[in-house]
Amino acid sequence: MKIAGQRSQATRRVLTAAIVGACTMGTGFGAGAGAGAATLNGLRLTVAGGLSNAAPPVEVSVISNLCLHVGDGKTPSPWLGIGPFEASIAGDLNLELRGDYQFHVESAGQFALSVNGTNVLADVSAAGSNGWSAPIRLRKGPNALRATLSRERTEEAFFRVQWKGRGLSPGPVPMTALTVNLDGESESQRDASAAVRRGRDLFLRFRCGKCHVPEQRTAVPEMAMDAPSFEDLGRRRRADWVQRWILDPRSLRPTSTMPRMARGAAANEEARAMAAWLGSLRSTESEPSATGNIGVGRALFETLQCGTCHTAPGAAVESGQLSLSGVRDKFSSVGWLSAYLQKPHTQFAWNPMPDFRLSTAEAGHLAAWMFGDPPPAPSSVGATTGDEVRRGKEWVEARGCLACHNGPGTDQLRAKPVAALPSEWIQGCLSDTPPADSKVPHYALTAAERSDLRAFGRSDRRSLDRHVPSDFARRWTAALRCDECHVKISGIPGLALVGEKLRPDWTHRLLSGGVDEKPRPWIQARMPAFPAYAAGLSEGLAAITGFSTAPTIEPPLDESMAAQGRTLVSAGGFSCVSCHAIGSLGASAVFEAPGVNFIYVAERLRRGYFDRWVRNPQSIDPVTKMPLYFDEDGNSALTDFFGGDGPKTLEALWHYIRQGRKMAPPVQ
Repeated sequence: MKIAGQRSQATRRVLTAAIVGACTMGTGFGAGAGAGAATLNGLRLTVAGGLSNAAPPVEVSVISNLCLHVGDGKTPSPWLGIGPFEASIAGDLNLELRGDYQFHVESAGQFALSVNGTNVLADVSAAGSNGWSAPIRLRKGPNALRATLSRERTEEAFFRVQWKGRGLSPGPVPMTALTVNLDGESESQRDASAAVRRGRDLFLRFRCGKCHVPEQRTAVPEMAMDAPSFEDLGRRRRADWVQRWILDPRSLRPTSTMPRMARGAAANEEARAMAAWLGSLRSTESEPSATGNIGVGRALFETLQCGTCHTAPGAAVESGQLSLSGVRDKFSSVGWLSAYLQKPHTQFAWNPMPDFRLSTAEAGHLAAWMFGDPPPAPSSVGATTGDEVRRGKEWVEARGCLACHNGPGTDQLRAKPVAALPSEWIQGCLSDTPPADSKVPHYALTAAERSDLRAFGRSDRRSLDRHVPSDFARRWTAALRCDECHVKISGIPGLALVGEKLRPDWTHRLLSGGVDEKPRPWIQARMPAFPAYAAGLSEGLAAITGFSTAPTIEPPLDESMAAQGRTLVSAGGFSCVSCHAIGSLGASAVFEAPGVNFIYVAERLRRGYFDRWVRNPQSIDPVTKMPLYFDEDGNSALTDFFGGDGPKTLEALWHYIRQGRKMAPPVQ
C-alpha cells in the first residue's frame, strides 16, 4: 500500500490565499502556495449556522485533516454566531495503489463520513463492536471524501477520524494524501473572502480595538494585548532613541505596528516634548548592572539559534529578520539590556520576544556582545524644560498612547467603538493621504493592508466578539515564527502533531515557562516561553487536531501491570533502557540517538499518541531510530508477555511509565 505524496519528513500543509482561513499544519502554520495553485493539501471546510430569522452565513476554509473541535459555547468560525451549526468537509484521498481500508471516529455531535459516495460511518453507532467500520475498497488515485459534523445547541462538538489497512497502522490520514481542487472556484470571491480574513488579522495585530472597542471587550485574547510599559521608561531607554521612535517607528524597526505619533511642521517639537515626559518617568531604584564577555555572547547567539529571527550587529539585514544593530542605541545601559534579556515580558506581557530563561551570566554575555566596544556615544538630546515635560504629557494623553501603554496619566482620546464606524473606512487612520498636520495616529500601512482593513470594515464586525482557538493558533504560530525552529533546526519536532501528541496542560506549562527539564537535553537550542500566549496556543493547537483542553482522566494505576511494564522496558524485554534514561539512571547503550527520559513521558504525552508511537514509530517519523517491536496486526514479538497481545502489552508499558518520577529502575 502506498499513499500519494508520502514523504520522509514532517509534512508541510500548503496554505494559499485562494481559500480563506487555512489552518496550516505539518511543519507549521502560514506556509504559502502559489496564488494560482489549482490544488492544495488539506480538506475544504464549509460551515453554516446563525440566527434562525436570517439566512445562515457560510464560510469556506481549509483544514489540515479529518478532525475538528468546537468547544462548548464556542463557534467553528468567527463569522458565525454561537449556536447550532453544520460543518461539511470535502476533498480527495489520493492513493498510489488500491486497497481495503477501515475507518474509526471519536466524536461528539452528529457525524457522518462517506467515501466515493458510500456511507462509511453514518454515525458512531454504525461502527462495529470494535469501533471500526466495515472494510471499504478504495481505488488508485483520488477518492472523494465527504464528512459532516453538526450540533443542535451550543454544546461541545468534535470529530477525529483514523484509518487502517494492510500494512498501515491505525492513525490519522497523512496530510499529504489529502487535497482540495480549486478548479471552478471564483477567483474574485476567494480573493474577497481572503481579504476580509486578512483585514481582521490586521485589526487585531495593530491593536485597533484598543481605541475602537468591540462590544465584547474580552472575547478575543488580543483585546488584552498591551504595549511596553511607560513605567520607569526614562531609566530604561535612551532619550534620543525615544524621540526617533515617536517620529518614525518603522525607520528603526520595519515590522513595527506602532504608528507615527508626531507629524507635520511641529513633529520634531512634539516628539521631543513627548520623549521629555517619558524620560521624566524614573524610579529611585538602583540601576541594574551586568558584566560579560563579547566572545562568549557571540557564541551564545549561535547556540541559542537567535539568528533564526535576528541579524547579528553589523551584518547585512536579511528578509524577515530583525537586525540587532540598533540595540545599543535603544537601551540606556548594558545592565538594562541584560535585565530585559532575562525577563523580556516584565514591562510588556505580550512581547513576542521569547523568554529563554537566561542566567544572569548568559544575559550579561549577550548584552556585552550586542553593545560592543566602545560603548555608544552619549544621548544627543539636550536638557529639557519643565514646560516641555508638561506639554509632552498632554500630547501623550491626547494622542491615545495610554490606550495601549500602561503608565501614569489618563487616556484622553475618544474614538468611536468599532460597531459605530461607517461601512467605508477611508478616513482617519485609513486615509490614503492624511493631512500633514493631522493628529490622528499614522500607521505605515501598505495599500494592500488598507484595502484588507477596509474589506473587513464592510464585513460583520461582530467577528471581533467571537474567539476561535484554532484561529488564534494560526495567527500566532506564524507571527511568533515558530517554524524557524520547528522546521529548520534538526532534532526539533514539527508542529503538525502537537495537539494530538502533547497533553494541553503540559503544553500550557511549557509555553508559560513552567517546565524546568529539557525532554531532549542533547539539543543545544532551548524551547522559550511566551506566557501571555500560552493559554491560547495550547488550546488552539489541540483544537486543530480535534482535541479539547479537558484534563486527562486516567483509571487507577494497576501495580501488577506496572510490574510487567517494568520487565518489558528492561534488558529481558524490549530493552528500552538501552536508549532511554529513567530518572538519574542513564541509558545503557546509546548507539545513535538517545530517547526521552521515561520519567517525563506520561506527563507530556496523550495516551493515544503513546500507543500509536510505540506500535509503529516509523508511521509517524520515518527517520526515527526507534525500533519496530510490533507486527502489522499490532501484536508484540515478545510472546512471553500476554501471549504477544498488543493492547495488553501497551497497557503494561503505560502503567509503568505513568509512575513518572516514582517508577522503579529496570530489572537487572
